[in-house]
Amino acid sequence: DTWFLVRLVEEPRDPLPFEYCDMVIGRGPFTIDDELALMRKHGIDVLVSKLSGGTATVAKLDAARALSLPVVMLKRPEMVAGSCVTSVDEAMHWIAAHLLARQD
Repeated sequence: DTWFLVRLVEEPRDPLPFEYCDMVIGRGPFTIDDELALMRKHGIDVLVSKLSGGTATVAKLDAARALSLPVVMLKRPEMVAGSCVTSVDEAMHWIAAHLLARQD
C-alpha cells in the first residue's frame, strides 16, 4: 500500500516494480528550490536516495532537511576485484571473458 515517486534520468525500458508509483523524468543538477517544489507538490514524507558520493544529491538532502523529512541512504555495493577497467581494450577483454565463461 506504499506509493512511490521515482525520479529517473530516462524512461525505463521495463515497468517499475511498484504497484503504486508515479515517475518524474529529468536530469539534474537540481536546485534546492526545485527539490522543495517537487517534494511539496507530491507530499513526500520520506526521501530514499542512493549514496552517490558526489554533490548531485546535496539539493535534495538540503530540501529534505528543510522539510524535516527522514532520509534513507542506500549504500553502493562493494566493488568486486576485477570489476573495474580503465580502458576500452580492458572492457572488451572483460566482456569476452565473461561471455565465454557463461557458455561453459
